[in-house]
Formats: sequence, C-alpha cells, structure tokens
Amino acid sequence: MRREGGVLTAVPHDVASRPGREASPDARLTAARAALARAETAAGLRTRLAGPGLSTSPTLTPPEGEDGGRQVTGAEPDPLTPGADDRALPVPPALAPLFPFGAMARGSVIQVSGSTSVLLAVAAAAATDGGWSALAAMPHIGWRAAHAAGLALDRVAVVPAPGPDASTVVGALADGFDVLVIGRCPALGERDRRSLVSRVRARGAVLLSSHEWPGAHLALRTTRGGWDGLGQGWGHLAQQRLTVRSTGRGGASGTREVRVRVGTGGLLPEPGAAPVAAPGPEPAPRLLRAV
Repeated sequence: MRREGGVLTAVPHDVASRPGREASPDARLTAARAALARAETAAGLRTRLAGPGLSTSPTLTPPEGEDGGRQVTGAEPDPLTPGADDRALPVPPALAPLFPFGAMARGSVIQVSGSTSVLLAVAAAAATDGGWSALAAMPHIGWRAAHAAGLALDRVAVVPAPGPDASTVVGALADGFDVLVIGRCPALGERDRRSLVSRVRARGAVLLSSHEWPGAHLALRTTRGGWDGLGQGWGHLAQQRLTVRSTGRGGASGTREVRVRVGTGGLLPEPGAAPVAAPGPEPAPRLLRAV
C-alpha cells in the first residue's frame, strides 16, 4: 500500500525489534510488530489515511534466524558503567575511545549531533547482533547512506513525521525496539522525554538523538573538515574528514575527541591520529580587588 505526499507508505513489513531481555528472534519480531501496530494506532493510521507518515524500510535480505539475544537479570546497573559484557552493545571501532569501556551500555541515552553519517554508524553498530531499530522524526534519511553505514534495512521501522501525538507514537516504538533513533521532534516535551528515557532504561534498549537531548548520558558532537579525492580539476569526492568530540556525565565525564573519515567504506579512523583529550574552556580571569 502506498500513498503519495508522505501521508502513508507501506512497504514489505518484515520489520521487527528485539525485546531488550528476550533471546528468541521470533519474540523480537512479535514485539516489534506489536509496537509498530500501537504506533500506527496512536498516529491514527488504523482508522484514517490522513495523518503522520508511517512506514517500514525496504527489505534487502531476509532476517537471519540466528539467536543473538541476551538475557539480563538482577538489578539495573548505572547505564554508563556496564557491570557485565551482556549489558554492553558494540560501537563503531573508530569511535570506541569516546565511550566508557569502549562500548555502549544498554539503557543509555546518546546524543549524536552534527553528522547523520556518524549517527547512522552508531545505530548500526548497536543493532549489529540481530537488533531491531526504529527511526522517528527523520523524514529525510537516505536509505543508501543508511545501508552504507551498516544499518540492516530489513530490521528497521520508520515514522518520518510522528505529528502532534509524538509522545504516544514514539513511546509505542520505545516499547518494542532495541535501538530508537529520534530526530528533531518539538512535540516531545520534557515530561515525554523523561518517560521515554525510563522506558528505554527498563527495556535495556538504547536511545539516540540527532538533536539536543537534556540529560543525555553522552553527547557526541561532530564538526566537518575537508574532503579527500579532489585534485586540480579532476577526481571525485571520496572521504570527508570529521572531528567527533564527546562530553558526558557520570562514567563519561570529561571531554575527548577523535578524528575520523567517512566514505563508501563507512566510518574509519584518521590514519595516524590518536584520540586526545579535548581542550576545556578557558579559565575565567581572576578579578582584582582594591585594598
């Protein structure tokens, strides 16, 4: 089913999420479809065609039947100080120095701003082990770029425009997907964001935001450099140089930065560049007091 104008697009629906604590791929698929159905209902797509766009990504390959889930029991540790390997999700190797313990902890909120390529690479890495992803409020996402970043498009659901009921729509997605990526969404208030964080933490999922997210455990901000591949009137754009700086709280306190390159080969470390502690703010000048 397809309708022009961004109102409603339905493409092959072999899309799912993995419940944060379930091990069975079938259980992940069931949870994702249930979450997607709740999001459709919240957006009004089950009762009318007009409303926010809701779609699933095109299926490239059938989902693998490998059992890549993890079960976690016991008390919830601090999100940024994973107490066991089964609570850590992989990150792009080029960005590992920016993350505590070189991994992404389940239940954490990561702000990734300044580069969609970096954001997609982080999302793809977190969903590598059979994870399922949902992208909300990102209407201009490029599927070719997402695929090049490593995102498994057969395990992705998309809500391009959550609309005024964003808190309900995105909240439904948070209940069924392992990686939740949110773009600019002014309809989400402070209370809605706190509720989303609680849901993500309870499920052992991960929330990635492309825009400012107050209270994020870790913030990655990217600044763009030059391009490689161009000569004097010849060549083509091959790789872009980026600098990614991290700031955080708790286990991610402090500021570090890495230099990377992004191109058809994905996100790669800058040759010969080592992660460095980014310079902090200049100290405030001392005021002299008259005596």
